[in-house]
Amino acid sequence: MLFLVLTGVAPAQQAESNKTYGVATLKLGSIRNSSATYAGGRGGWVLDGNYGIGIGGYWLLNNLKARVPDTSGDSRMMVSYGGLDLEYLVPLDSSFRISAQALVGGGAVGYTEGRYTNPRPHYDPFVVFEPGVNVEADLTRVFRFVVSGSYRLVGRLSSRIATNSDIAGPTFGVSIKAGFF
Repeated sequence: MLFLVLTGVAPAQQAESNKTYGVATLKLGSIRNSSATYAGGRGGWVLDGNYGIGIGGYWLLNNLKARVPDTSGDSRMMVSYGGLDLEYLVPLDSSFRISAQALVGGGAVGYTEGRYTNPRPHYDPFVVFEPGVNVEADLTRVFRFVVSGSYRLVGRLSSRIATNSDIAGPTFGVSIKAGFF
């Protein structure tokens, strides 16, 4: 299920070179050698036509079993992260762009005990750095289709639920970017 979450609101008077955008993303990766699907998005401003700055965030959609003792027999892993999103865009022609992007921030890995009755969440924080490359193609004047690849680096995770290397790894994503281009 893909959630289309558009972020970013355009100011009433906007300079020609400064534009706002919002991106809804679905990413595929892995956690502990199991497939992991992340949903999320980012939004911000493109300054001088080439530099993007904004915020982004992602969360795990899968129902992955957590590696913790659970009295109910049903513990589900939760992962979310987000932070400052920086991007450098290079036009290839009038309809295509390539960009280098990096998210710098933090996140948490956790689990819930008992999904339906008396859920008790437990969280352990981590820092994240996720550099990546995007290819954008115009669909309309307002919408673009984006294909991306990134590598999530995780540090300072001290948890019995997961290790840094469990959460870190490559991802492949598809997105819809909407904005005032």
